[in-house]
Amino acid sequence: MCALDFGLAQGIDAAIIQLVRAGKIGSIACLPVSDLWPKSASGLHAYLKTAPKRPIVGLCLAITGPFSPLSTGFAPENRDQQGYLPRRTDLARAARRFELDERTLEAEFRAQFRRFTAHLGSSPHFLVLQPEILYFAAAARAVTGTLAKFDAATLPVICPLLPQANGWKDKLEKRHIWRANDHMREPWVRRALMEPPNAERLPPKNSWLQDGKIWTAIRPALPDERLSRFDPDPLFRVKQMGWL
Repeated sequence: MCALDFGLAQGIDAAIIQLVRAGKIGSIACLPVSDLWPKSASGLHAYLKTAPKRPIVGLCLAITGPFSPLSTGFAPENRDQQGYLPRRTDLARAARRFELDERTLEAEFRAQFRRFTAHLGSSPHFLVLQPEILYFAAAARAVTGTLAKFDAATLPVICPLLPQANGWKDKLEKRHIWRANDHMREPWVRRALMEPPNAERLPPKNSWLQDGKIWTAIRPALPDERLSRFDPDPLFRVKQMGWL
């Protein structure tokens, strides 16, 4: 199990460390974009040096939330709260105006990646993506650019499940304006760790084998040489995985 939002608040940090000590969780996803991150990273680093069993520590990339952007010149702006990362409505407005710049988003993701490493002293073991990153094609491509920049092509990426579009208008906007389906064409999707929608209808565990481990909480996407079970079209392949 993985605990999210380490670095969001001191109480959350303390609770996560307690759960790790109790053996309830084995991985932590951190928010380096948070103002509290330098102090949180210092406490986590001190714990990791003395922990009998070290948890896996990953990075949660954020594109929305009550955080100030780490990169200069970030756009779009949050219309309601100046100085904070944009809301989904701000991102949608920029996408409709063709103002959602992949290079600007990549600069922010790079800054979050660097801040994680600078304060914790090590690279992340995995990435967790906010749903808004998958909703917008420019943000998904920015993730690919960030992974290439830091030579992290093999880093596992945990992708949240996106809800179905609500009505034909919402479906058309997400498909043709936000281009939400385009993230399925990014190379990291094939090694992403996908949360199963129905834990009672999972395939046999032997088909989950990846890197010598059997995953029971999250189902990994199959590597390239094992994609023969699925249709070569990436979008249809995801639908087939959902049917499992």
